[in-house]
Parts: sequence; structure tokens; C-alpha cells
Amino acid sequence: MQIWRAWQEARAEQRRLCAQRDQIEATLIKAIGYPRVLVTDTDGEMQVERYAVDGGTIDALLGRTAETQDLRRRLKADLRRQKIRWAAWARTSGLRQALACERAADRKLDELTDAMASVQARTLEGVMSKLFVAIEMGEAGPDERDMLPWLHLRSALADLVELTGGNRVG
Repeated sequence: MQIWRAWQEARAEQRRLCAQRDQIEATLIKAIGYPRVLVTDTDGEMQVERYAVDGGTIDALLGRTAETQDLRRRLKADLRRQKIRWAAWARTSGLRQALACERAADRKLDELTDAMASVQARTLEGVMSKLFVAIEMGEAGPDERDMLPWLHLRSALADLVELTGGNRVG
């Protein structure tokens, strides 16, 4: 169960670091906006506004024609300026460091997740912890909760909890 406790601690740390990075990004976006440009495109007879975050998208939306060359050049220059500004703010706001810490926590959690799969469970609680990890790390989100195999895995975990007298994991 030592690896289970280590996994729980690593998961809590990963979540904490993710929330910290989210907060820094939210502050950054509120302060300077996300690096993107608004591209107005004529789609048939209708004008459509879309955001582009890279030069390829600008080219795809406007087409690589002589008529759009100046506009594409201006939009790409504006986007470059925004990205430079974003990078500078990311450095000073701690976003880069937060991302690096989050990636390190992700790697640690992945290692512990892999280790959980390779260690033989010696108790029902050990089996339950492995099942919990599989559900926690594998289930993509609320849209998949009622799909195979997640519905059955969660049901099996609930059955094991009941059979062991309510010994919960997680």
C-alpha cells in the first residue's frame, strides 16, 4: 500500500500544480489576452470572423493569393508581437516555471501509475486501489462516464467497496 499512498500524494500534487498553472494563465489572459488575431473571411456571401493562433491558419483562412498578401503579412506580424509579449509575461509571471513543475509532476504520476500496474496486489484494498487508478487516469471525462468500460469499472469498484465493508480507496 506504500505505492498507493505515494500515488495519492503525487496525484494531489499534480492537481495542485495544475490549478496553480491555470490561475497564472487566467491572470495572464485577463491582463494581455491570448496571443491570437481575428481574421475576417468571406465564406460565400457571409463574412465569418475566426481567430488564428499561427501563420498557417491565417494562410488557410485567407488563402495564399496576391490579394491577401498584405493583410496576411500584417496579421502575422501582429501575431508575432503578441507571442513575444506573451512569452515575456510568461517568464515574469512564473508561467514557465509552473509549466515545468506541472510536467515534472505529470512524469512522476505516470511512473507511479505504471508501477502500480506492475506490483502484485496482496489484498482486496490493493486491487481496489489499482482499479481506482485505472478509472482515475483513464476516464476522459463526464461524457464517457456511462460508456464501456468506465461504467462497469466504477460499478466493480463500488461492489468491492461494499464487499469489504465500506473500505474506500481514493
